[in-house]
Amino acid sequence: MVSQVVRYFGVPVFLAFLASIASAQGVRVVTPSGGLDFTEIQPAVDVAVDGDVLLVGEGSYSCFTVDGKSLSIVAVPGAEVQVGGYVCVQNLAANQTVLLSGIKVLGTLGGCVEVELLKLESNQGFVRVQDCAFIGEPGFFEPWCFGANNGRYGSSVVDCDRVAFLDTDLTGGEGLWQDSYNGSCDAGEGGSALFAVRSNIALYECGITGGRGGMAKY
Repeated sequence: MVSQVVRYFGVPVFLAFLASIASAQGVRVVTPSGGLDFTEIQPAVDVAVDGDVLLVGEGSYSCFTVDGKSLSIVAVPGAEVQVGGYVCVQNLAANQTVLLSGIKVLGTLGGCVEVELLKLESNQGFVRVQDCAFIGEPGFFEPWCFGANNGRYGSSVVDCDRVAFLDTDLTGGEGLWQDSYNGSCDAGEGGSALFAVRSNIALYECGITGGRGGMAKY
């Protein structure tokens, strides 16, 4: 089973193994160069079918959404995989499972903007998030005062039946520190590390840090 290979193989052995499984049924490889398969995660998700494994090589990628599919999206061991903007998993049926492993999500690196860096919504199935980090960016000055001054959420879980976080860091962004040069908007609120509504969530050895609120000074 590929997920077991990812978990237990040493890095040199696994990298040698990577090319040989690139064309195997049910396994799709994502690398920035696209030399083996895909250059971005979202196109690989779009063509994947239930039960597929997406192996992600070291590099920076744009945001992606998994909608109603059972997938394992796993970073190659030892690789630094960064996603800009957000990751969304939604509409899983009760018999579907999504695994996210070894992924770090930061701010708007990929030009994708959402309030949350990890968005889990309307999932009856199982979502497992392991060895990941979701680090909310701080608020920034927005002249119309529409909330951009608030720090972004590390994660949001809404209407999900089975979610587990393991060895994962969830961090809310700091609110904007306001001063007289930034107009009349209020200082920003700190972003929540984990916002949850009507959901069942388990956490094991995770770091949960809410964002610090900004201060106004005039």
